[in-house]
Amino acid sequence: MSADRGTSQSRIRPAGPKDARILADLGRATFYDTYYDHFDRDFSLQALEIYLNTTFSQEKLLQALKDKAVAYSIAETQDSAVGFFKLVFDARPQEAVVALPTACLAQIYVDRSHQGKGLGSRILAQAHLQASARKCRSIWLGTWDGNGRAIRFYEANGYKALGRENFPITGSRFSDIDLIMSKEL
Repeated sequence: MSADRGTSQSRIRPAGPKDARILADLGRATFYDTYYDHFDRDFSLQALEIYLNTTFSQEKLLQALKDKAVAYSIAETQDSAVGFFKLVFDARPQEAVVALPTACLAQIYVDRSHQGKGLGSRILAQAHLQASARKCRSIWLGTWDGNGRAIRFYEANGYKALGRENFPITGSRFSDIDLIMSKEL
């Protein structure tokens, strides 16, 4: 299989403090690619810029990478980082999540050039393995209810919708609605 298939020629590894810049750059780029059109239409691009600067600042990521309740992993090809996930083990579980203890899949992103090639499923499977290794009985996440592709991806991987939650956009008076989904491990 060729490297551009995104499956056999990539590896997924735990991230550490030295990876803060990689995660900042990849997080900004993948979030922007995923949501730019939505912000352009419904929210100000200034709010998007504030969100990106807040959420994916190198300093904030460095702090999170040192937190034992947070785990990041990076998917890499020979050339570059192409995806990542963030698990949070001490996040407040949603009321509808009944299989405790649980982990929150707070972020999972794949570079647009590697989407649809199986890498997202490999990254998600790695997140499940890490949550199971920490004795979690379930994993939950919030995904924008307007992102049908993501919702179908999670459903195909065994996630069930539990409800909805307001997701405030940092630095903005706007918010989005996230679909809360969970899977028992």
